[in-house]
Amino acid sequence: MISILADHDIEGLAVLLFRTLETQGWLSLLEMRLVRFSEIGIPATSTDREVWHTAQAYSMLLLTDNRSMSGVDTLEEIIRGESISTSLPVLTLSTSKRLRERYYREACAERLVEIALDLEAYRGTGHLFLP
Repeated sequence: MISILADHDIEGLAVLLFRTLETQGWLSLLEMRLVRFSEIGIPATSTDREVWHTAQAYSMLLLTDNRSMSGVDTLEEIIRGESISTSLPVLTLSTSKRLRERYYREACAERLVEIALDLEAYRGTGHLFLP
């Protein structure tokens, strides 16, 4: 089972993405589930470091919007400084607001399936962008 932790600020958009996966039939072929912060007890105010460590501890892919790239406690710095060869990648939506567009959402869903099918090859890569 591949679990995908939706960053708290894009949970609604992540649900749209998973509906697309379901509509396209991928969820009947691949065991994937969407996880929300509230389901595993992560406060919405958690730092990037806390979120990344939680995702890694629970073996979940983290699905985020484009987060800040500068600063000592940003997701980008945490990935650069703490990611190892077995770390799961962070999936970053290039333009999350475009998930409302069917074509873009389908492209993101296809990329997510591509990653899920060969997940072991993506360990240690840090960031992967959707689509």
